[in-house]
Amino acid sequence: MDKTSIVNVALGRIGVASVDSLEEKSQAARTVNQFYDNVLDGGLRRYAWSFAARMAELALLAEPEQNGKYRYAYRVPSDCVCVRRLYDNGFVYYPRDNKYKIIGDKDGRVLLTDIAGAVIEYTAYITDTELFDAMFVK
Repeated sequence: MDKTSIVNVALGRIGVASVDSLEEKSQAARTVNQFYDNVLDGGLRRYAWSFAARMAELALLAEPEQNGKYRYAYRVPSDCVCVRRLYDNGFVYYPRDNKYKIIGDKDGRVLLTDIAGAVIEYTAYITDTELFDAMFVK
């Protein structure tokens, strides 16, 4: 399903006429273009969609920023919307476990932890609508 079709599903649900193109000059197209990226980000963040699931062994920063109580600082992948799990030699940690903290620096986001060789499962920012799950589109 392409982006225009997805947008038209949403417009139909709120009783607004569909658009032929996202480039048209209608109020509906302007509004969709204003909010689409934000809604996409929120939808991806809300649930661990399998089509957007990724694993990554994180790159250890040579000279980490001030990291307080944590021993290691890793670069978070640039396409990461949300970290779902942190793996450590067979152990799995979730955000609620408070085994890591994510901060920003001048180059992006940094994951701070006491875990050496950190591997994460995360939700990636996916824009290819052909990969979207049917439930995600709804």
